[in-house]
Amino acid sequence: MSVRSVSLIFLAIDGVLINRFDERVSGRIALEMENLYQEGLGLGYSESLVYKRAVARCFSLVATASLKNMIDRVQQAAKTAMHSHPEESVGIVISSSWREDGDLDTLKNYVFADVFFRDLMIDKTPDSDLSRQLALREKSELEISSMLQDLSKEKYGFSLDNDKGRSIDFWLRENYQNLKTREGEKMELKSILILDDDPFTEIWARFPKHSIQVGATLFSQEDADVGYKILSDIPFSSDDFVTEEGVKKFLEEREIYRREQCVVS
Repeated sequence: MSVRSVSLIFLAIDGVLINRFDERVSGRIALEMENLYQEGLGLGYSESLVYKRAVARCFSLVATASLKNMIDRVQQAAKTAMHSHPEESVGIVISSSWREDGDLDTLKNYVFADVFFRDLMIDKTPDSDLSRQLALREKSELEISSMLQDLSKEKYGFSLDNDKGRSIDFWLRENYQNLKTREGEKMELKSILILDDDPFTEIWARFPKHSIQVGATLFSQEDADVGYKILSDIPFSSDDFVTEEGVKKFLEEREIYRREQCVVS
């Protein structure tokens, strides 16, 4: 029996699906917060969580349609290839700072409850403070944070240091060989796509072939076309993990380039 394969999308939110600092968008968000309380959907949740759900209701229609189009194409390709469960051919891992607003269940069943991809969410990358990742009651949050920082440094040669690229790298190294279906069957990681807008993250140094830096217009159909090609044509394997020396070299060259651009301008 063949092993099912899955393509993973590591998804940032701000700058990819929404610009919540746009005045027109912020007005819609305020209105949606009022609607949530009127609908009784704000009871029992922190104001921060209600706000994020309101923001999710205001995601760019173009950006979400482009994302859905890309995912639909990947799933259709899996169906054509006789994938037994094409709906499981794509999974989403939340790599956005939004991951820190709650555990996976809270994000999936409340924050993203109104968004089409909620059922595709399989996990989130480690929180920046890491304290929510281990439910060890005998350990203080500071000790838990220190444990995971030490684990990442000891096993893979880098600390997480509040960088999304490092968190994704850590998550992949820990999980890419241990993916499971909903029924607990082993899945094979076919490909990955990382969507983010942050120019300063190490994503671009660690995963240059598997990432798209989204521009000011949010995730577009052009981005979706490129993303589909990455997910379809560029497989991911352990050979794609970059050494820390390689990351350092990339960052140094990027800094030199930026300085040269500053001089020219």
